[in-house]
Amino acid sequence: GKRNMNSTVNNERRFLSAFFSWMRSQKLIFDNPVESVSKKPVERKPIDYFKAEDIETLREGCVTTRDRAIIEVLRSTGLRVGEASQIDIADVDFNTGDVWVKREKGGLNTPAYLDDVAMHYIKKYLDERTDNCQALIVWSKAPYNRLSKCGIRAALKSIAERQGMQTRVYPHKMRKTLGMTLKNKGYDIGVIQEVLGHNSPQTTSRYYAESTKDTLRNIRRQAA
Repeated sequence: GKRNMNSTVNNERRFLSAFFSWMRSQKLIFDNPVESVSKKPVERKPIDYFKAEDIETLREGCVTTRDRAIIEVLRSTGLRVGEASQIDIADVDFNTGDVWVKREKGGLNTPAYLDDVAMHYIKKYLDERTDNCQALIVWSKAPYNRLSKCGIRAALKSIAERQGMQTRVYPHKMRKTLGMTLKNKGYDIGVIQEVLGHNSPQTTSRYYAESTKDTLRNIRRQAA
């Protein structure tokens, strides 16, 4: 009874095609049967990102300095949750706000950036800590280990639930928000790619090349 989404079908098609291509390369078969199956059309959905009021609602829902630090780190850096969870205190340049991160995709060591607001709450959070863990963000209780990807997701979910937010709240949405903020301020694809640490410009273009209503509205305001 339940139908798979076209994007799911296309993903399965890609996996099968890769498997049959490997079989062909190993001389186990002569033809890839999936090559004759066409991709299904997929409707491009608008990017899911936080509005300014959503960010303020999340901030108001923070009951600890750690909560606020998590929000500001994700918002300012636009890092993937796995990248954010791996930041050590030693990775942060507290003079410039630069954070050196090994990106999950591409394996490059490229900088992210903590703005003044993020730096303020990170410093405040670190001043409150009494543990010896090298991680930038740790558990709220002993043994104060590094906060994992799941821990960051759970922290955001708790903040959103306290505020009764109806919009979806998850770490990667902060990354999309930074990308859209840059897009709406008129930065080109190359800059957005560099800030988000995309390995390929095609990845950036897939999401941020097309103008949005907010982008066009901002252009009209600047031209007025």
